[in-house]
Amino acid sequence: MPRSQTCAETRCPCRKKGWECDPSVCECDNLTFLNSRKKWPKNKKPLPRLFAPNERFYCQNSDIQRGIVVEVEIKRGTYGLGAFAAERILQNQFIGEYVGELVPSDLDNREPLRDHVDLNYNFGYNPSFYLDSARVGNETRYINHGSGGKKGTANSVGETRLVFGEQRVGLWATRYIEKGEEILFNYGTNYWKNKKPGVLST
Repeated sequence: MPRSQTCAETRCPCRKKGWECDPSVCECDNLTFLNSRKKWPKNKKPLPRLFAPNERFYCQNSDIQRGIVVEVEIKRGTYGLGAFAAERILQNQFIGEYVGELVPSDLDNREPLRDHVDLNYNFGYNPSFYLDSARVGNETRYINHGSGGKKGTANSVGETRLVFGEQRVGLWATRYIEKGEEILFNYGTNYWKNKKPGVLST
């Protein structure tokens, strides 16, 4: 993509393939950002999503690389512990990366234990692996289930992106989220097989 573009458009070659922008493929402003080797200061609030610190439009397909996440508060919600927005979150804004232990699907022997303690922190990674954040994770593991559809309660979505050859999972807001509102996403039909509708974490 030319540097005048933001990589929000579907004609971005990286976005088309489900990649975050790679400077070796996409000549967008992400190249300038990565070459600087600097992260946005933790004590500074990020500027609106469309603007870089120099007020130029920047690449909008490098959220996981940039690591600028929103502040969330973990507290008791409707279904046990939940993740609540500690600041206003814009539509399409990056919430955070879902991280965990990478477990082969065909070697999973943890289902009986998860059912016993009524806890499940799994996120489908690809057909062969899933991420289990029960022992290794961050605040995103507390995001509870919300129903899908136009009238559903889910206000975020999880997507797998290829970042420099590695598959990683990010969460983005699907609409404006008020400060203090619980963050929810739809776990999908596979999660609810042989389970009663409920939540991921308690």
